[in-house]
Amino acid sequence: NEPGKISLGKGSNQLELARMLFGETRDVNNGKYCGLVGSTALVRQKRSKLDLKEVLYAPNQYTCFTEKDPNFSFVVDPLHNSDNHPKDRQVWEMMYNLAGKILNNGAIEQVTHYWVEPTVKEPYWAKGKEPKIEFPHPNDERGRITRFYDLA
Repeated sequence: NEPGKISLGKGSNQLELARMLFGETRDVNNGKYCGLVGSTALVRQKRSKLDLKEVLYAPNQYTCFTEKDPNFSFVVDPLHNSDNHPKDRQVWEMMYNLAGKILNNGAIEQVTHYWVEPTVKEPYWAKGKEPKIEFPHPNDERGRITRFYDLA
Protein backbone atom coordinates (compact mmCIF):
# COMPACT_ATOMS: atom_id res chain seq x y z
CA ASN A 1 0.00 0.00 0.00
CA GLU A 2 2.06 2.93 -1.31
CA PRO A 3 -0.49 5.73 -1.65
CA GLY A 4 2.03 8.38 -2.72
CA LYS A 5 2.32 6.75 -6.15
CA ILE A 6 -1.34 7.48 -6.93
CA SER A 7 -2.36 11.06 -7.77
CA LEU A 8 -4.92 12.81 -5.57
CA GLY A 9 -8.44 11.93 -6.62
CA LYS A 10 -7.30 9.02 -8.81
CA GLY A 11 -7.37 6.25 -6.22
CA SER A 12 -10.16 4.00 -5.03
CA ASN A 13 -12.87 5.42 -2.78
CA GLN A 14 -11.15 3.69 0.13
CA LEU A 15 -7.81 5.33 -0.66
CA GLU A 16 -9.29 8.80 -1.08
CA LEU A 17 -11.39 8.56 2.10
CA ALA A 18 -8.33 7.29 3.97
CA ARG A 19 -6.35 10.30 2.70
CA MET A 20 -9.03 12.63 4.04
CA LEU A 21 -9.12 10.84 7.39
CA PHE A 22 -5.33 10.91 7.64
CA GLY A 23 -5.18 14.61 6.83
CA GLU A 24 -8.08 15.61 9.03
CA THR A 25 -7.79 13.25 12.02
CA ARG A 26 -4.42 11.54 12.30
CA ASP A 27 -3.42 13.43 15.45
CA VAL A 28 -6.58 12.41 17.34
CA ASN A 29 -6.20 8.60 17.21
CA ASN A 30 -9.80 7.84 18.17
CA GLY A 31 -11.95 5.48 16.13
CA LYS A 32 -15.26 7.18 16.95
CA TYR A 33 -13.89 10.59 16.03
CA CYS A 34 -12.52 9.30 12.73
CA GLY A 35 -15.87 7.62 12.08
CA LEU A 36 -17.70 10.89 12.64
CA VAL A 37 -15.38 12.79 10.29
CA GLY A 38 -15.71 10.06 7.68
CA SER A 39 -19.48 10.12 8.09
CA THR A 40 -19.59 13.75 6.95
CA ALA A 41 -18.36 12.67 3.51
CA LEU A 42 -20.71 9.69 3.23
CA VAL A 43 -23.78 11.68 4.28
CA ARG A 44 -22.90 14.48 1.86
CA GLN A 45 -22.40 11.92 -0.91
CA LYS A 46 -25.71 10.19 -0.26
CA ARG A 47 -27.69 13.42 -0.10
CA SER A 48 -26.03 15.08 -3.09
CA LYS A 49 -25.87 11.91 -5.22
CA LEU A 50 -22.34 12.97 -6.23
CA ASP A 51 -19.40 10.60 -6.47
CA LEU A 52 -17.48 10.33 -3.19
CA LYS A 53 -14.37 11.86 -4.77
CA GLU A 54 -16.41 14.85 -5.96
CA VAL A 55 -17.55 15.36 -2.37
CA LEU A 56 -14.05 14.98 -0.91
CA TYR A 57 -12.36 17.28 -3.42
CA ALA A 58 -15.08 19.93 -3.70
CA PRO A 59 -13.63 23.42 -3.08
CA ASN A 60 -13.65 24.70 0.50
CA GLN A 61 -14.83 21.45 2.06
CA TYR A 62 -11.97 19.43 3.57
CA THR A 63 -9.06 21.76 4.25
CA CYS A 64 -6.47 18.97 4.19
CA PHE A 65 -6.83 18.92 0.39
CA THR A 66 -5.73 22.55 -0.01
CA GLU A 67 -2.08 23.23 -0.72
CA LYS A 68 -1.84 25.79 2.10
CA ASP A 69 -2.94 23.28 4.73
CA PRO A 70 -0.07 21.91 6.87
CA ASN A 71 -1.43 18.40 6.32
CA PHE A 72 -1.43 18.63 2.51
CA SER A 73 1.89 16.82 2.09
CA PHE A 74 0.48 13.99 4.23
CA VAL A 75 -2.57 13.51 2.01
CA VAL A 76 -0.47 13.60 -1.18
CA ASP A 77 1.86 10.96 0.23
CA PRO A 78 0.88 9.73 3.69
CA LEU A 79 4.13 7.77 4.01
CA HIS A 80 6.54 10.49 2.82
CA ASN A 81 8.01 10.84 6.28
CA SER A 82 7.51 7.33 7.62
CA ASP A 83 11.22 6.48 7.59
CA ASN A 84 11.79 9.23 10.17
CA HIS A 85 8.44 8.71 11.89
CA PRO A 86 7.47 5.00 11.75
CA LYS A 87 4.22 5.75 13.59
CA ASP A 88 2.98 7.53 10.42
CA ARG A 89 2.83 4.15 8.63
CA GLN A 90 0.94 2.58 11.53
CA VAL A 91 -1.57 5.44 11.66
CA TRP A 92 -1.93 5.44 7.84
CA GLU A 93 -2.73 1.72 7.86
CA MET A 94 -5.30 2.27 10.62
CA MET A 95 -6.93 5.09 8.61
CA TYR A 96 -6.94 3.00 5.43
CA ASN A 97 -8.61 0.09 7.21
CA LEU A 98 -11.06 2.42 8.94
CA ALA A 99 -11.98 3.99 5.58
CA GLY A 100 -12.84 0.51 4.31
CA LYS A 101 -15.04 -0.15 7.34
CA ILE A 102 -16.82 3.20 6.96
CA LEU A 103 -17.49 2.50 3.28
CA ASN A 104 -18.78 -1.01 4.04
CA ASN A 105 -20.87 -0.12 7.10
CA GLY A 106 -22.06 3.40 6.26
CA ALA A 107 -22.17 6.60 8.27
CA ILE A 108 -22.22 6.22 12.05
CA GLU A 109 -24.15 9.52 12.43
CA GLN A 110 -26.08 11.84 10.13
CA VAL A 111 -23.57 14.69 10.19
CA THR A 112 -22.41 16.87 7.31
CA HIS A 113 -20.16 19.55 8.80
CA TYR A 114 -17.68 19.97 11.63
CA TRP A 115 -15.17 22.41 13.00
CA VAL A 116 -12.55 22.28 15.75
CA GLU A 117 -12.45 24.88 18.51
CA PRO A 118 -10.11 26.66 19.31
CA THR A 119 -8.04 25.63 16.26
CA VAL A 120 -10.50 27.22 13.84
CA LYS A 121 -12.56 30.39 14.18
CA GLU A 122 -16.28 29.59 14.25
CA PRO A 123 -17.37 29.26 10.61
CA TYR A 124 -20.24 31.34 9.24
CA TRP A 125 -22.34 28.22 8.67
CA ALA A 126 -22.19 27.31 12.40
CA LYS A 127 -23.28 30.69 13.78
CA GLY A 128 -26.54 30.35 15.68
CA LYS A 129 -26.78 26.61 15.07
CA GLU A 130 -26.71 23.89 17.71
CA PRO A 131 -24.22 21.10 17.08
CA LYS A 132 -25.61 17.60 16.90
CA ILE A 133 -22.50 16.20 18.60
CA GLU A 134 -19.74 17.81 20.63
CA PHE A 135 -16.59 15.72 20.80
CA PRO A 136 -14.01 16.83 23.41
CA HIS A 137 -10.53 15.67 22.46
CA PRO A 138 -9.25 13.49 25.31
CA ASN A 139 -5.86 14.37 26.77
CA ASP A 140 -5.57 17.42 24.52
CA GLU A 141 -3.52 20.21 26.08
CA ARG A 142 -5.19 22.76 23.78
CA GLY A 143 -8.66 21.80 25.01
CA ARG A 144 -9.98 21.16 21.53
CA ILE A 145 -13.65 20.33 20.98
CA THR A 146 -15.02 19.30 17.60
CA ARG A 147 -18.58 20.28 16.88
CA PHE A 148 -20.52 18.19 14.34
CA TYR A 149 -23.66 19.42 12.57
CA ASP A 150 -26.32 18.08 10.22
CA LEU A 151 -26.82 21.03 7.89
CA ALA A 152 -27.73 19.59 4.52
